[in-house]
Amino acid sequence: MDEDQCKKLKDKAEDITEEIEELLKNPEDFSSEEISQLRQLKTEAKGIEDFIAVVAGIGNALPKFKDFMEVNEKVGADIYRLSQYDFCVDVQVIEMGEYRAYLVSNNSINNVRLSVEWKTANGMRSGTSEVGIVGKSIRHILDNRGGSLEDLIIQNITCREF
Repeated sequence: MDEDQCKKLKDKAEDITEEIEELLKNPEDFSSEEISQLRQLKTEAKGIEDFIAVVAGIGNALPKFKDFMEVNEKVGADIYRLSQYDFCVDVQVIEMGEYRAYLVSNNSINNVRLSVEWKTANGMRSGTSEVGIVGKSIRHILDNRGGSLEDLIIQNITCREF
């Protein structure tokens, strides 16, 4: 989950999406079935782009939770719910090899600003993060890139509508 490599992969997915958009500007070149397939491929490429952005914590992607999980069905990353009902948003952990990212999903229709308080299990590090999240979406809040946040404990999350 090297950050630079993730950026390259995200950019490659974005390029594919843009190439498909260009092709769709000339629908007379394709049958209706081909157009339908191109639209589906564009949706899938955009989903992969957003998935990489969220998991790696790069870019500004805020995909719908449902779309994120559909891509994960193909990718096969381990995702488990860290908490549900403990906070104003759900917290998930996604693991890919040794990499671990902490994600939050906002199941409401409201846009909220989150204040996240965390610490490591050994108490050596702690901190707060503030992020915004739109309704019905998922986003990255923390990760263990570089081994800095092993065994993270989310202590509190507060939400304010915006």
